[in-house]
Amino acid sequence: MLAVFTLSACESNLDSPMWECQLAVQKENPGRSAEAIADRAVEIDACMVTKGYRRNTKDASCQHGTVDSSCYRAK
Repeated sequence: MLAVFTLSACESNLDSPMWECQLAVQKENPGRSAEAIADRAVEIDACMVTKGYRRNTKDASCQHGTVDSSCYRAK
């Protein structure tokens, strides 16, 4: 019962899907070049979209390529 409660609590936290996306993308693209870093940001954004979130484009600090969970909202 505690595990179910803990998992459901994590789902409501936007940091959890962001960390999952960052980990998945990092495993696939471990490069450190500027191009690799830009690619990771695009892939993390795509991952968040598949998880049901959209980037807050109205906030100037949430430009494309920003990897910050506060920049995403549920669709």
